[in-house]
Amino acid sequence: MIRIIFKNVGQGDSIILEWITEGRTSIGIIDSNIYEGNNPILEYLTENQVKQIEFIILSHFHYDHFSGFPEVFKFCLEKKVKIKYFIHTSILQVLEIYNRIFTPKKVENTATEFFKLFDELADHNIGDIILADCYTAPIKLTDKENLSFLAPSGKIYHQIAKNIARKSKNIIVSYPDINKLSTITCISDDKNFALITSDATKQGFRFINKKILKQLISIQVPHHGSFNSINPKFWESVQKIPLCPAIFSVGIEPKDKLPDYET
Repeated sequence: MIRIIFKNVGQGDSIILEWITEGRTSIGIIDSNIYEGNNPILEYLTENQVKQIEFIILSHFHYDHFSGFPEVFKFCLEKKVKIKYFIHTSILQVLEIYNRIFTPKKVENTATEFFKLFDELADHNIGDIILADCYTAPIKLTDKENLSFLAPSGKIYHQIAKNIARKSKNIIVSYPDINKLSTITCISDDKNFALITSDATKQGFRFINKKILKQLISIQVPHHGSFNSINPKFWESVQKIPLCPAIFSVGIEPKDKLPDYET
């Protein structure tokens, strides 16, 4: 059995996966956000004296999903924590977006620190670095359960790269939506599955609408409950257990008045 722990970080994500392999607890991390000066992922690693992390997933490069990682990286470097896989969607094109649009100073500083520490971590602590898309090989968690990615698609990477190329030539296009790169993470066994959707868009759910034949046992509602990210066909057609739990990552005082009523 996989235990999914959603830490309270307001409107953002800090998620821990726990499972037992060969008598010991294994962990994986999806995103890390600073909330009211606290870093729940770092607190978990410290309290449990973690020496190895099976994987870290950065769903997409938005502040409320990566702001806690610089502190996590420092901890891993200082304590010599090994990370088998770092899985991400933060291609160089995404960094181009950050360089070309206005961002608050704290976002710029945190992003700079993220990549500085990540470079050092990649040299010493990380087994492999994987770019996530819907064709990324599944990760075996237990004898019965796997972790896989249903989004993004390879086409999304291509579209974002093409839009940035046009923008650099002063062709009028809107800046690409980084949420389109958000992972949809699936944890499944032979019969059931759970989804961690981060800030996935409608488009991401269109890709997976006809691919899922198992029973949904829990789901994180995408993009903090924004109705713009809801694909009605997916929600109506997917097979669910009765009263299937749906998790909203919004906190007590959501900053964007989310979730939307329609969601």
